[in-house]
Amino acid sequence: MDRHILCIKQPVLDANQKLHSYSYTLQTVGKQTLTDQAWEDEARELFADLQKNEALDALAGPNYCFYRVPYVLLKPDVLPPLQDRSRLVIEIDRGIVGNRDALAYLKALHNDGLQIALHDYQADDTTDKLLSIARFVKLNLKTLGEEAAIATYLKLKDTHTPIVTHVEDEAQFQRLKAEGVELFQGYYFVNPVISADQELSPNEAALLQLIAELNSDDTDFDRLAEIISTDVALTHQLLAAINHPSNDLPREVTSIEDAVQLMGLKRLKFWVTIMLLSRAEGVPEELLKTALTRGKFMEMLAAHAPGHEREKDAFFLVGLFSTLNAFFHLPMRDLVDQLPLAAPLKKALTDYEGDMGQALRITKALEQGSTDLMSLRFENLDIMNISSFYLAATAWASKILQSAR
Repeated sequence: MDRHILCIKQPVLDANQKLHSYSYTLQTVGKQTLTDQAWEDEARELFADLQKNEALDALAGPNYCFYRVPYVLLKPDVLPPLQDRSRLVIEIDRGIVGNRDALAYLKALHNDGLQIALHDYQADDTTDKLLSIARFVKLNLKTLGEEAAIATYLKLKDTHTPIVTHVEDEAQFQRLKAEGVELFQGYYFVNPVISADQELSPNEAALLQLIAELNSDDTDFDRLAEIISTDVALTHQLLAAINHPSNDLPREVTSIEDAVQLMGLKRLKFWVTIMLLSRAEGVPEELLKTALTRGKFMEMLAAHAPGHEREKDAFFLVGLFSTLNAFFHLPMRDLVDQLPLAAPLKKALTDYEGDMGQALRITKALEQGSTDLMSLRFENLDIMNISSFYLAATAWASKILQSAR
């Protein structure tokens, strides 16, 4: 059946930029209205698809999983079938107070041990009544403003676990952290603070130089093998990640030579680049996961859009490299000038030009939960296809990182 709902995912990180949890919101596309039965049917279909691809538990991992949905989906038999349901946190807002059925569902879930989070908390008599059953409280930075969000956070932190949401860039993160905020929701870490006098550390400069060499057309197999062979740990990481079942290879890869024969030199270079980025200094693991998700998602768009099948590698590379400014805290334009990329890839990364640039825009809109998602299309792919690919890419990235640890 045609699907009319989307699943929007955002990470919650702590002050050390370690992953605390993921927040998932199910919402309709555009301004569509669904009956209660349609909501149930579509949610069940979504979860069934994710389970079929072994993606449901991979999306949450071992962390808390915040879950915000219409109240009809709080029925116990419609909840996502996670293996460990104790990780599920039901996110509610003040509107539940006037809904008798929803309160009954919530009471049953609370009695069953599930935890509760208040969404977009603002102090008033109605909302404060819900504080007694909530462990987590989400504070909307856009609605409250920084000063009020910080004050409310500090007021609640002794009795609850508050989280500041809609943190959009590293500068906001740093200001909130300095005032004592400890949990942050959003993709702020892909929007770094960049100063005019920023310089790369010796290790960062060496890493960028190596990435540039890896992705040069002049780097042949012998040079690639030389780079890899000097680092036993890198070889082990590389083979573990390549052989993960989610890559669906026809057989196990047992050596670097074997990898080239099976997947080609260009694809192997991508894998080595990923492993090298995983060693970058002072960046959250979630940044690498975002890079992998973007790469895989854009590859899937190319694979399913007529006329782009042969551009899968280029789409993947644009997605992967779209986070380099956050890895190195340099403007993207300065970075691409140091990389041996074709002009269309550079234009996609710096100016969102061409089909790859459009795909990158779509990726970022999905991360931010843009309200204009209904208008997102890529060639013959509508928002439903796009959303499914994004969730699959997210699960793939989680599995790859887990195998490479």
